Amino acid sequence: KLFITQLSLVVFDDLSHHKASSELLRLTLDHVFLQVAPVAGPLPGEEAVATPLRLHAVELYCGDLQLDNQLYSKSNFHFAVLVCQGENAGPVQRAKVHSLLASGRDLEEYKKDCFIKLCLTLSEGRSCRLDDINELRFELKPARFYVEDTFVYYIRTLFETYLPSGDLAGCPAGPSGGEQVLPTQVRQHARALVNPVKLRKLVIQPVSLLVSIHASLKLYIASDHTPLSFSVFERGPVFTTARQLVHALAMHYASGALFRAGE
Repeated sequence: KLFITQLSLVVFDDLSHHKASSELLRLTLDHVFLQVAPVAGPLPGEEAVATPLRLHAVELYCGDLQLDNQLYSKSNFHFAVLVCQGENAGPVQRAKVHSLLASGRDLEEYKKDCFIKLCLTLSEGRSCRLDDINELRFELKPARFYVEDTFVYYIRTLFETYLPSGDLAGCPAGPSGGEQVLPTQVRQHARALVNPVKLRKLVIQPVSLLVSIHASLKLYIASDHTPLSFSVFERGPVFTTARQLVHALAMHYASGALFRAGE
């Protein structure tokens, strides 16, 4: 078991101004709880086998999360906060956090009220890759998202300067003799087929969001606190490529944004 009262991750810009670095983004997570424990017996719905895999349940809980735009006070961006919880917990709940590891009852109440819940079932003895995950469950409490196209474009352009260009990274060596090199896209698809995504079950609980969007680069759009609700996403067993899984997720949430806006 591991409990962290507060965890902050900061992205700095050291390239634009060499004399002084500046903060771009700050991600703050409050009251993070991590627990790893062996799974007793086979998973629900599975029959016991002679030599079962040794499975471990990994549970990650986050009481609160906030992503801040650290450039807000230095520029003309509209939003100081990019992601935050929709409903903040009261001080009574926060006061119980210090006794979580000592009281099982307080721990269960904390898990129930957490902003983010992630539960994984992993196979023992392998590297923690996607194909080692037997089951994945994710739950997000109501949240607020703030999107501004000028900020997204600025961050994307800035991050591209951090990455080495193709010339600096070096190109792969050309074919020797009569060998033929397959196109990059063909090699990528082949690797995806060789290493598919294998999950016994994937569950993402229903999500409710309040989304604010400000766009002004190509078309002016201003939408503040638009409610969006998405139904549960449940698949299993899953045996597919990462691209197809991302496509299924994108279609599910795109249809939710189109047909369930305002519910």
